Amino acid sequence: MADDKHIYILGIESSCDDTSAAVLRDGVLLSNVTASQEIHRSYGGVVPELASRAHQQNVVPVVDQAVKRAGISKEQLSAVAFTRGPGLMGSLLVGVSFAKGFARSLGIPLIDVNHLQGHVLAHFIREDGSDAPLPPLPFLCLLVSGGNSHLVDIGRADGLVSFLRAFRVGVIAAHLQIFIAEFFGDEFRYGCHSKLREVERVGTHISDVTCFVELLGHHHGLTQ
Repeated sequence: MADDKHIYILGIESSCDDTSAAVLRDGVLLSNVTASQEIHRSYGGVVPELASRAHQQNVVPVVDQAVKRAGISKEQLSAVAFTRGPGLMGSLLVGVSFAKGFARSLGIPLIDVNHLQGHVLAHFIREDGSDAPLPPLPFLCLLVSGGNSHLVDIGRADGLVSFLRAFRVGVIAAHLQIFIAEFFGDEFRYGCHSKLREVERVGTHISDVTCFVELLGHHHGLTQ
C-alpha cells in the first residue's frame, strides 16, 4: 500500500521515440530512466510504427528500473502519471495502456499530463540533494517539441504556472532544431533536412526569434 508519510508518483512518457519513467517523492526526483530508439537513425526521422513497437518492448523494463533506482517498491506508489498528448498516437497508446493497467492493479489514482505543459513544469522539479533555485516568475520559455514548438509567456498564478499566451512559432523554432542537430552532429533526431527545406520555402530568419523574444521581454520589463 502507498506510503502515508510521503507522496510517490511514477511518471511515464511515451509521446515520441523515447520511453521514459521517473519516480518523484514529494516533488523531488529520485530516478529517471530513458530507453532511446536508435532504429530511426537510418530513416532521417522518427517512424511512428517502429516507435510504437519499441515502446512495447521498453516500457516494462524502463518502469521496473525507475522504481528500483528510486529505492522503493511499487506498493509505495501514490499515483501514476502518464503523457496524454500531444504526440504520436501509437506511442501514446502504449504509455496510456500500461499506465492504466499498472495503476488499476495497485488501486492508485491515474494522472494525465499534457506533454507541452510538462516541458515547462519540468523546470520546477527538484533533484534529490540539489539546492538549485527554482526559476523566478514571470519568464519566457522556448518550447521546441517537433511540430508543437511555442514561445510561451509564463505568468504568476498563486504559485502555480499558467499559460497566459502561447505563440506558435514552428518554423522559427525549426532554425534552432537544425542548428542544434548539426552542431552536435545528430541530424536524424528531428528530421532536420525536411525542416530546412520548410524554412527555406517560408524564408524565415533566426533574427525573428530574437526580435520576438525582445518584444515580449520589453512587455514584461524583463529587458533593458
